[in-house]
Amino acid sequence: MNQPKQPFSSSIWDEAETWSRDRIEAFQLQALKRQLARVGERSKHYQRVFGQHGFRADDLKSLADLRKLPFTRKSDYLAGLEAEPPFGTLAAVGPGEAARVHFSSGTTASPAPVLWSHADIDRWADLYARYLYAQGLRRGDVFQCMFNYAWFVGGLGATLAAQRLGALVIPASSGDTTRQIETIFQYGSQCVIGTPSFMAHVAEAAAKLGRDLTKSKVKMVCVGGEPGGSVPGTRERLEAQWGAPMFDCYGALECQPIGWDTAAKLGPTLAEDFIYAEVLHPDTHEPVADGERGVLVITHLDKEACPLVRWWTGDIVVRDTEPAPDGRTHARLR
Repeated sequence: MNQPKQPFSSSIWDEAETWSRDRIEAFQLQALKRQLARVGERSKHYQRVFGQHGFRADDLKSLADLRKLPFTRKSDYLAGLEAEPPFGTLAAVGPGEAARVHFSSGTTASPAPVLWSHADIDRWADLYARYLYAQGLRRGDVFQCMFNYAWFVGGLGATLAAQRLGALVIPASSGDTTRQIETIFQYGSQCVIGTPSFMAHVAEAAAKLGRDLTKSKVKMVCVGGEPGGSVPGTRERLEAQWGAPMFDCYGALECQPIGWDTAAKLGPTLAEDFIYAEVLHPDTHEPVADGERGVLVITHLDKEACPLVRWWTGDIVVRDTEPAPDGRTHARLR
């Protein structure tokens, strides 16, 4: 029987969260060398890109050398899917190596598949557990997952993470609002997770039923899948409705996760042992200093099935690399 992983300390899930900036960057450089060597060998897309730019993984002598490579954009991903359906040219696993496929929402185009290996899923669950632990979830807590499980990527990730952490998981999904409310009170759910809009809907429905969520045992409300969680007005309204702190979860299908709030609420904290993040001027594409606005560009350090190199997220962020008061050292976004 698999036992839940033990946290590094009473407040930190993984020692990597406390590495010095020098150690983070040294780790990233070595991880990138390994990752780019594998990507250049196994992904047809990156074989072509590396060849066009005369790049080899051995050429990476510093983190800055990664800028010798072009960005990967959503259009590149979609072109790869069209060239080699159904999983595209960015995939870096062979038949039998992939364990799961998740899909984009398909709101602007046909749903796009993203493959995951067994190692990818294991890594994903542990990173989610890291963030939930940082927000306050603990072994034995009751975790009610109200993310949709049909097609949406977040529900399974959150469930695996809470199980790994040692919580009791209620996989409620995002329907039957009245039952959601009754479950919260009957089983003493201490953490709920879902989209901001559904959390607001549940709170409004509870008020109409005369059930005061501020008197429930919920101690943390986690949201993701929509941009509302980063809007101060939305956060304030949800926290007042639930009587508990709200934490935002930032990610994208192609990169799960990117960064989540911690209990310190200083902005989404990056997983810098999982991704190398650049913040670049939107026009010049040159790095910007901490405190300046730029586009977030992401490179996976160990993703196996569908790794991305210099993925242009299009998201405008501000980075802060100063260590947080709680001892966490990974950069934060705001």
